[in-house]
Amino acid sequence: MLTREKNTIEISGGAFTRRTTLVEVDRIDFINIKQGLFTKILGVYTVFGHCVGVGKKREDITTFTPAGNRKEIDKSFRLLFPEFERSKITLRPNKTSVFRFVADPLWPCIILPAATAILVRLLPNWKDVILFVGVFAAIPAYWWLIVRIADFLTSGIGANETSLTLKYSTFLQFNTAIIPWDKIVTIKLRQSLFQRFDKRCDVFVYTKGETPYRHRVRSV
Repeated sequence: MLTREKNTIEISGGAFTRRTTLVEVDRIDFINIKQGLFTKILGVYTVFGHCVGVGKKREDITTFTPAGNRKEIDKSFRLLFPEFERSKITLRPNKTSVFRFVADPLWPCIILPAATAILVRLLPNWKDVILFVGVFAAIPAYWWLIVRIADFLTSGIGANETSLTLKYSTFLQFNTAIIPWDKIVTIKLRQSLFQRFDKRCDVFVYTKGETPYRHRVRSV
């Protein structure tokens, strides 16, 4: 259950042991709407909050709302987090930067099937085992490739007077981070040689916490 009283969010739940957490809204560093590939296809979202002292010791991230559809999440934001206003994405990667997104997963997608085919020829008696291992080793690589393609189509940056909105992926997870301006520690721009010709760069945003939390949006 999630309720708000003035500046305090109360999070309570638990199947066997009930736990209640109180969080001051102005202590929240950013809110992150997370999706996996399946949940993105199904249109299901989960809202997490980053606040020092809440959640995991290393990341201080805790679940604010259970998984829900877009309509439910929008309603939760209007009622519970009016300070975290999502912005329309206005800066996006251009078409020529697609290789920046797919380069990392593309190599294992090529190398693993090629290595499997070579080993089958060299060790025909082990064909079934090699094929089994090769197929299962390649599945995460192709899954990662699909995620990066979806990231290329959806990622970007938006801004308004109160906050910055970032859409990006971290490995197999999609993130929509809403960050108030006063919670940002550093913004860094990194531009490779090839990006200079394309007038694009990677944007790194570091937010407050026991250790700064890094958000990366590619090739905008």
